[in-house]
Amino acid sequence: MDAQRLLVFREIARAGSLGAAARALGWTQPAVSQHLRQLERQAGTALVLRHPRGVRLTEAGQVLARHAEALSARLRAAEEDLAELVELRAGTLRLAAFPSASATLVPAAVTALRAEHPA
Repeated sequence: MDAQRLLVFREIARAGSLGAAARALGWTQPAVSQHLRQLERQAGTALVLRHPRGVRLTEAGQVLARHAEALSARLRAAEEDLAELVELRAGTLRLAAFPSASATLVPAAVTALRAEHPA
């Protein structure tokens, strides 16, 4: 299954209607509807019951919504982990220096780095 379709479905489940999901995503309602149709085709079953005031998840839709929510949480965690590495808040620092620099320059540089990026 396509991750983007699952995330769109997650928003449909949260919003309770295709129109509200479209607004939350900044998409058009037909685009959201198309993603839902394609996901239902892949799933081989209806995921929502359409009503004049929105949608209600079928049993299959409830199962898939739980997985979509878990996928969203894992994607957020991955983004946070990467941000920590990029912003030098986590990761491994490897230092190499000549013996003369090790004695004089490296201690001051490490102290400055720790001051800028406390653990």
